[in-house]
Amino acid sequence: MSFLRNLSIKTRLLLTFLPSAAFPAAVLLYTSLSGAALSTIGAALLTVITFALFMLAVYFASSSILSPIYIILASLQNFRNTKQAKALVDYSTDEIAEVTYEINALYREWEEDIAALTIDNLSQTRKTQESIEEFSSEQEMHDQTKALLELAKQLNTSFDYTTNLETLLDYAVEKIKVQWASILLISEDRKELQVACLRGVEKTAIDNLEQRNYPAMRLKYGEGLAGEVIKTCTPLIANKGHKDPRFKTFNEFSENDEKTASLMCSPIISSKGVCLGVLNLVNRISPPVFRNEDIPIIKDICSFIAIAVERNAQNATLFKEKETGLYPHNIWESVFEDEAKRALRYAQTLTVAVFAIDDFQKILQETSIEFAMQIKRFCATEISKILRNTDSASSIREKFYCLLPSTDILGSIYLAGRIKEAAEKKNFTYNSKKYKIRLAAGIANFPEHTPDLKNLTPLALEALTRAQIDGGDKAVVYDSSK
Repeated sequence: MSFLRNLSIKTRLLLTFLPSAAFPAAVLLYTSLSGAALSTIGAALLTVITFALFMLAVYFASSSILSPIYIILASLQNFRNTKQAKALVDYSTDEIAEVTYEINALYREWEEDIAALTIDNLSQTRKTQESIEEFSSEQEMHDQTKALLELAKQLNTSFDYTTNLETLLDYAVEKIKVQWASILLISEDRKELQVACLRGVEKTAIDNLEQRNYPAMRLKYGEGLAGEVIKTCTPLIANKGHKDPRFKTFNEFSENDEKTASLMCSPIISSKGVCLGVLNLVNRISPPVFRNEDIPIIKDICSFIAIAVERNAQNATLFKEKETGLYPHNIWESVFEDEAKRALRYAQTLTVAVFAIDDFQKILQETSIEFAMQIKRFCATEISKILRNTDSASSIREKFYCLLPSTDILGSIYLAGRIKEAAEKKNFTYNSKKYKIRLAAGIANFPEHTPDLKNLTPLALEALTRAQIDGGDKAVVYDSSK
């Protein structure tokens, strides 16, 4: 029946009904011309054949029309149910084919409209997402700025150097979510890194250092991850941890090396652009690796650390005498109070060593005040050179008071020997008479000699008196039995 689809419906009806009409007419014409009579049976047979031809014509005509209509209806029903415009295939040329063509055109317009709407929705969704992300980013920046301002407020309310470093590290540990973190500062000779502070939630990694007995590590220029960061002044991420080929093992931390799964190292840069040291963040918890997104906040924290370090250096020199590097004694007593509180809080040792120039009154009587002060300034300068950055010293008349945090008795005896050797190496001449410096020293230690830090300086003075009674030129450690 598909061959009928190439004809118009009108032509198709004419062609299908023509046989049913032409057959009886031809029979009647034949009988009329031949003079033959049409019997009743013949008439009945003619009627049946004519009816059969008519029905067959109706079937072919209706099928050629209804079949494509059913296909169209099925397509429309599917479109209504699924909202999917599936194109109809019809290669005929009749009126129904034209309807099919129009429906396909409608489908195409629908798909184009849906595609345009989808693109518009995606664009709107993307813009909405971008707005949300922008808002989230701004909110995060706002929260971060607020947190940093609060951090700055805490730093401004405390002038305790170590406490400020601990505050900054605690913030870094909580903000970046790491197991532990450390601040390593470059020593003055720039050949050594000194652990200035160590904090974290993974206590087992820092148990052996929790009393602030922080080690110093020898480091060649550009060596290890920290050395590379110091050399380039650029943050570095090593998510392979101790397996990173740049990772350097230090004996002071060798037992913790295998616990280093990921590491981020960032330079601490001063206001003058000089690298003061590095901030190490170890083992990120969530997510388990460091990302580039962590770098900006780490840089901000490093800026605060640099401020704390520089401010501590300024405070250390602000009250010191420029010529000798010693504190006025009232400032020294204030420093002593702070160190005493720290020693009690963290169960650290604290030593006071008091030095005195032997026969100073005799030198003063035999010479002049200017000459005696010249000797005193020389001794003060030599003491200042030998003391560590964490130590402090002052002077009253011929005595020099040295405060030595985290120093045991043996360490203080060794220090006293170095100071005596440095001070006694020079001879002074007044009116052709030579004067050789000799120093006596008294040493007292907390908690070895007293549980009460208020007694520490008096005990050191008592030990100094014993050294002077014994002839001077020696260091005496306080002994309660004498």
